[in-house]
Amino acid sequence: MADGNSRFSRLLDLATVVMIALAIIIGLRNLWNRPQRDGRSSIVNQDVKEWRGYTNASFRVGANTAKYTIVEFSDFACVYCQRMAPIVRRVREEIGEDVTFVYRHAMFRPNSRPLALATECAARQGVAEALHDELFSSRGSLPSDGWPMAALRAGARDTIKFKLCLASADAASAVLDDSIATANLGVRGTPTFLLNNILVEGSLSAEDMKELLGVKPNMMAKIRRLLVLQK
Repeated sequence: MADGNSRFSRLLDLATVVMIALAIIIGLRNLWNRPQRDGRSSIVNQDVKEWRGYTNASFRVGANTAKYTIVEFSDFACVYCQRMAPIVRRVREEIGEDVTFVYRHAMFRPNSRPLALATECAARQGVAEALHDELFSSRGSLPSDGWPMAALRAGARDTIKFKLCLASADAASAVLDDSIATANLGVRGTPTFLLNNILVEGSLSAEDMKELLGVKPNMMAKIRRLLVLQK
């Protein structure tokens, strides 16, 4: 029995190494093909047929039946992603229950992988969004006091389980899934968004994001903005 457990453990370790290697290869391929970003946005594809397939991720907030869906391919170490975080938050708050938000890791930078793994482990304890906010506020740097403390601040119930998760095949598999999705969609840089079926590269305003989603403008909000501008 002991030999069987040992053999299974070695196979699990080998599978983890293979998944990590594949993620690195996919990440490097995307890095080599990645153009320089200047923060401006451009519509790459106005009708991604299989867009719903990219909404399957562990970091997901909102109902499957929501009218609007934002899938963000992002990187905590990306400056433009950091700047977009409050804009995405504003759009989500303004649309409310009618929007589903999905976060997927597009890993192009040295710190990308450990940050992605930590977020996946946070998702398993229901605190991915809180850790997401902390990582963006710290500009994508690794926590100086260690991951258990960062997890505790995010509201994780079990920091030991969180720490074990960081080296688990489960977290590695989730990160690999995002790398494969990034490659399949042809994501070339961050941030990149799927706004329902529309693929957009780069940063954009809250108003442009809502317009591309097809959200009807709030006339009263527009009138209030005009009144403020006239003062």
